[in-house]
Amino acid sequence: MWPITALGGAGTVLGAWAGLLVHADLTWRRLPDRLTLPAAAGALVGALLVDPFLLMPGLVWPALYLLVGIIAGGVGGGDLKLAVPLGVLVAAAGGAPAVLAAVFASAAGGAVAGIVSRSKESAHGPAMILAATAVGCWFVTH
Repeated sequence: MWPITALGGAGTVLGAWAGLLVHADLTWRRLPDRLTLPAAAGALVGALLVDPFLLMPGLVWPALYLLVGIIAGGVGGGDLKLAVPLGVLVAAAGGAPAVLAAVFASAAGGAVAGIVSRSKESAHGPAMILAATAVGCWFVTH
């Protein structure tokens, strides 16, 4: 019973964290450092302690966002910091293929949100969180 209870608690914490991030990004178009930095640091340390091989695929997401940000702009520092824990979590679920799927799903979700809102600027954090959740769940169950 303990492992199920622990997973439920972890899910509750992750859900609350994601909810706070989505609210902040939709309200202020910012992902606060107080929510992204500890998660990024925790993901990096956790990956190093549990399975250092998660770092390579896990850091693909922030690396791609950094590259896009340098070339085309539009990627904020909060998006980069959020991509670290999401990338590591998705890498733990399905490796590099899962991370690439989450990156593309996130980009598609962000594009759809921009089209629907008819705004040049849209919050990208919700699309990132939704993509990571969907892709991670799919890879864990298949």
